[in-house]
Amino acid sequence: MLFTDIEGSTALLTRLGERYGNILELSAAITAALGDPLPAARLAGAAEGIRQQSGTLRTDLEEARMERYLTSARATVTPQAWTAELAAGRALTQHEAVILLLSPSPAGSTSA
Repeated sequence: MLFTDIEGSTALLTRLGERYGNILELSAAITAALGDPLPAARLAGAAEGIRQQSGTLRTDLEEARMERYLTSARATVTPQAWTAELAAGRALTQHEAVILLLSPSPAGSTSA
């Protein structure tokens, strides 16, 4: 079952390929909308990292959509905190990104 078993979820998301980045981005947007900006930044960074690893780019539409969802979240934290969480997310492996998705507080309680 997706997102209840780490190994199974990792295998499924790996098979999804470029859509894995979309799933992480959707999770970032939802997390931002729920008022948790730093976990949203980490999820967005994870999506960027996964896209870089797979060689897939966001379309202009996808880029604009993510910017719209993340702008208000970014405005609630310092630029340094946002940048640090993005970088932490980009550094995650696919397996670590699944763990991030499964965790109750996606960035491990780094939100203020």
